[in-house]
Amino acid sequence: MTKNIIAGMEAHGMKRIVYTASAGIHQELTGVSGKLMMTMLKNALVDHGAAVEQIRSHGLNYTITRPMGLTNGEFTGKYRETAEGVPEKSMSIPRADVAHFIVKALDDPRYENRSIGLAT
Repeated sequence: MTKNIIAGMEAHGMKRIVYTASAGIHQELTGVSGKLMMTMLKNALVDHGAAVEQIRSHGLNYTITRPMGLTNGEFTGKYRETAEGVPEKSMSIPRADVAHFIVKALDDPRYENRSIGLAT
């Protein structure tokens, strides 16, 4: 899928992309529960890792979001973000908060060419 998105972006001169992967793509989940989650998500993490590599290798202006477990909870606007690892002592984040971050990251140069962990 990512190859097709990149081809379409290149065909239309688009350079900015925000891609939602998953916490764990950088092996950043620690402890027994983190290792268990990365084992359970192994195939998805491999797929997300390949997509991120495609994005990076094409010289796009990217932001990679790495949310913890997605929930259907209400928008809070009170999520935490980190470029290193994942936010401490947190296991989840509402999809609405991830969407809020994506919109915010699109126009904020602080997030360009970065991978950001998200959680509430």
